[in-house]
Amino acid sequence: MKNRVGRTPFRSRIAFRFRALLLPALFLTIFLCALLSEGSALPLPYPIPPPAEDPPPAVKRPATTTATTPAASGTATTSQSAPAATTNTTTKPAATTASSAQQPAATTTTTKPAAATAATSASSSVPAATTTASSASTSASSQTAPRLLNPQPLRDISGNLVAMNGNYGGGSVLLPAAYTPKQNEFRGIWVATAFNLDFAKHATTAEFKKTFRSLVTRIADMGFNTIMFQVRPSCDAIYESSINPWSRWLTGEEGKALDGGFDPLAFMIAESHRRGLKLYAWMNPYRVGQVSTSAASTYLKTLSSGNFARRNPGMVVRWDNRKTDTSFFFLDPGRAEVVAHIVNSVREVLERYRPDGVVFDDYFYPIGVDDACDAATFRKFGRKAQTHADWRRANTELMVRSVSGTVRAFNKLNGTAIPFGISPVGIWANRSEAFPDGSPSKGVEAYSQSFADVRKWVKNSWIDFVIPQINWGFSNKIAPFAGIVNWWADLVRGTNVKLYVGIGVYNAGVTAGMESPSEISNQILYLVLRREVSGTAFFAARHCLKPENNAQRTSLRTIFGSYWRTTTPSK
Repeated sequence: MKNRVGRTPFRSRIAFRFRALLLPALFLTIFLCALLSEGSALPLPYPIPPPAEDPPPAVKRPATTTATTPAASGTATTSQSAPAATTNTTTKPAATTASSAQQPAATTTTTKPAAATAATSASSSVPAATTTASSASTSASSQTAPRLLNPQPLRDISGNLVAMNGNYGGGSVLLPAAYTPKQNEFRGIWVATAFNLDFAKHATTAEFKKTFRSLVTRIADMGFNTIMFQVRPSCDAIYESSINPWSRWLTGEEGKALDGGFDPLAFMIAESHRRGLKLYAWMNPYRVGQVSTSAASTYLKTLSSGNFARRNPGMVVRWDNRKTDTSFFFLDPGRAEVVAHIVNSVREVLERYRPDGVVFDDYFYPIGVDDACDAATFRKFGRKAQTHADWRRANTELMVRSVSGTVRAFNKLNGTAIPFGISPVGIWANRSEAFPDGSPSKGVEAYSQSFADVRKWVKNSWIDFVIPQINWGFSNKIAPFAGIVNWWADLVRGTNVKLYVGIGVYNAGVTAGMESPSEISNQILYLVLRREVSGTAFFAARHCLKPENNAQRTSLRTIFGSYWRTTTPSK
């Protein structure tokens, strides 16, 4: 009885305290519900980022594309990119062709645009200053639209609102009313030396110096702050090297240097810095060559005796694309000796030159490569639990991680901060049941067709920057520019990887969906709305220096003469 009497007051006190807390909580709940019902709560500016875990590597997926490969040697390319259409061709075209068929039915006529596009011009020189009309759309939850930028809806050349995600829907595209530069904005330009696409071969040192000084002056005047110069186009070197021969694209003959002991890369870095530009060493890790199949049997013999590929023919893979009568030669990614050679090539450039950055493009396994060409290496080195595709992805991953580790070790030892990055095809993987985290697209994939799991590389911060080649227009139904930009922006959020968007200037006015004279300038406007985007990289130099059509001229005039003249971000 004593115990019961002693417990009763305690229970009473607890009940009183509970009632005292319950009533304020109830009133607070009612107040919040009323507030939310009136729309006072602000929506999240971005969708929740995708999960970090990797997709199941062994999933067997039905083919969504029919892969073909770059044209024969007469129209050879410097890089492979993901076409919006269901057939794969090159994204970086040869000097003699305006574009490859990356998108559905290319249209070469320039139609007068709706209110969203700028006025046209007939000027054939490097674009001068002008102004542009802003474009227009309805809001979409996946697009950031800062209130101060007064975003407007974008319409295509027929006056229709442009869908954010093409055939996948997702609302309409918005563009800000004005361009606003970002702090430390990266403004890069690709200069391709393979097949002398952007930079000619030279007979003398004096000619080389004159050409490069003219080039760097014009690039600086246009407003770029970074040159990505191709210094290792095909298992060779446009720099003094002890392990790679002088490139045939330098003088016309592999193994032959310019006169007077001249070192091109040392000179180019110094000249770029003198003009306030950075110079990134653009290196192709695997590529050896690309020739017509009729000449393939003797191709390796045309290489310099010091070329790694000629000294190690058993470590070179040959793949014949019968559809284009083209043979591709590339170093076997499955060989440890190949990885070591690539790492040593990068280390040599770092130690001798200390460039402002190192970048690889999308040349890993050639798009469309069959299983037969490297089957022997797979049988010898592949694990029993691995599929052929998984093994290939593991090979490219090992190479990228090895190079990344080498660059970071060099930086730590020397107190430098040289970044290393990748410029992959614009589509990591198409959205599907197997890949729900893929982009709203249906085109050539980095994951399944060049065997580069770039999403994994970004998530693990194995690279410092990524430049996806988003070479298509806003109105492309199966590779929409805005939807794919949003996918990459969501990917890099929360990582230490910077996102620079690859801009396909060469497609403007050439391929379907990019007929508008404001297409490229509107793309630059759109990127203002995505805070994760830290800059752009224009392909290629020749199209910026000498635009091929009115769409290119008009957009570039707006960008160089207006947007980039507003404020020059810190370099």
